[in-house]
Amino acid sequence: MSLAVTEPIPSAVHSPPLPADISFDHYSGSTEENLEILSQLRQLQADHPFWQNPLLKAFWAGHLSLEDMRFVFGQYSFYSRGFTRLLAGYMANTDNDLHRAQLVQNLWEESGESNLNQRHAELFRQFLTQGLGVAVEQLSPSPATQSFINELLSFCLRSPACESAALLSLGTEGIVPRLYSIFVRGLKRAGV
Repeated sequence: MSLAVTEPIPSAVHSPPLPADISFDHYSGSTEENLEILSQLRQLQADHPFWQNPLLKAFWAGHLSLEDMRFVFGQYSFYSRGFTRLLAGYMANTDNDLHRAQLVQNLWEESGESNLNQRHAELFRQFLTQGLGVAVEQLSPSPATQSFINELLSFCLRSPACESAALLSLGTEGIVPRLYSIFVRGLKRAGV
């Protein structure tokens, strides 16, 4: 597989709207100042060099085979199944009881609410097995994947809570719409 792709991935059209109930009660500065900082962070997120990495460019250009997809998404599954651990790590690391309560809501959703078969990690497993024909029980994380997951978890457990929140909000959940649109384009171009 050659990842020498020159076609750039277009910039995000726009950031998702801010939640109507956004509150900066626990932060210094005025609401306007905090909204401006959030806007700047979102711009940094949108313009980050990550969006032009060779793997995403190969997805975008449709240069990945079904076998490539199986490998990439097989490795991604280890992140997917460990995401609730990241939320729990941040939850254990923050003193803010409101944030912990909000994280409990997010954990409930990620865990399928009252239907464990609908937890996000299980839905991803179904995509692997039914959509890509991956034998999930035979997957093992590559050393790079394991290192990435270990670093994320360590960061969420040991970093200042505001840094963990930024990682989980802007660095993971906040990129999902754009990242998954690139994935979907690549999957369609690979005939999935």
